[in-house]
Amino acid sequence: MTRSVSHRVRLWVGILALAGCGRTPPADDAGKAADAFLETVRTGKVDAAWESTTAEFKSSEGRESFRRVVTKEAVLKKPLKRSSQEPVTIGQLERLELMYQPEDTSLKSSVKLLLAADGGEWKVDSLSVEKR
Repeated sequence: MTRSVSHRVRLWVGILALAGCGRTPPADDAGKAADAFLETVRTGKVDAAWESTTAEFKSSEGRESFRRVVTKEAVLKKPLKRSSQEPVTIGQLERLELMYQPEDTSLKSSVKLLLAADGGEWKVDSLSVEKR
């Protein structure tokens, strides 16, 4: 009898965990995730930043390519402020687009992040530096 109850409890825990996987986290959490990602990049913690990206990002970008981009772009080494956040649809996929501007106005670049819900949390799905 104890084994049966224990098995049912584990089954319900697994079902409840899976039920939460398909949920889109709150949009406010996307901003927090993006801010944390950029701070991690700015402080040189490239491997930690890499871990906060989606599997699709990792597959298309590659770790060494990502490392080159984030170490090369001067704007990513400076404090940034979020200038906009809006939902976008790419194909049939919902994403959040966040734009950042450098606090140092002499830098003539902006940063665009696309975030995707992945496993119940927001992760970076795209990073681009745009020259202004």
